[in-house]
Amino acid sequence: FVYGGAWNSGDRAMYSKVALFGQNVGFDVVVLDYTLYPHEQTAEGQLEDVLEGIEWVFAHQEVTTMMIAGHSAGAHLASLAYLAGKRRGSSWLDRVTGLLLLSGVYDIERHYEWEAGRGVEAISCMGRFLEPWRANSPRHQPTDQGLSLHDAPRTVVVHGDDDEVVPETQSFDLVDSWRAAGHRSISFLQIGGDHFQTVRELMLETSVAQEMYWNTLKLPRATSRL
Repeated sequence: FVYGGAWNSGDRAMYSKVALFGQNVGFDVVVLDYTLYPHEQTAEGQLEDVLEGIEWVFAHQEVTTMMIAGHSAGAHLASLAYLAGKRRGSSWLDRVTGLLLLSGVYDIERHYEWEAGRGVEAISCMGRFLEPWRANSPRHQPTDQGLSLHDAPRTVVVHGDDDEVVPETQSFDLVDSWRAAGHRSISFLQIGGDHFQTVRELMLETSVAQEMYWNTLKLPRATSRL
């Protein structure tokens, strides 16, 4: 799980309760940290941190299946990590059986326009940190880099219906783009709530939304060691 925080805030300790979701469905959970802006000056550096975290899991755990998940900026990084794994032919790629992307930013230019409309673009690091915008947009990478997603794992893109931080059009556009790149098992799921409700649901012992996530992902149940 990759947490969010506008690329410049957050800490994995804040998301320890996400492990509850994994425990409920029989998975161990690793919450990854990454270097935040301004200590990290490039989006590529944050992405490498996430990829190194994934590699660490495979080096230190017996992994048969993996789901990569993220919220907000973390969903942006999680989706970039999967696409980077495809480009590089990473050894862990064939064990990824699901992507869970919550309230994410997938088109940087469109989101900059949204931030400008809210008058927050000057105080947000996104416009500066994520240059070049299109190259760092998961929505555009498959088309621009010639990546086929026909063998991509089941992907659930979730958004709250009252999100005033990231508009749900970000999720709509990602789903449309990845389907155009051949993704045959990507779904959009809308739940009630604001920007943070999608990840709050993972911090509960059980919830209706958790069941919706699980049922849409259709992952085989594992045996948890938690």
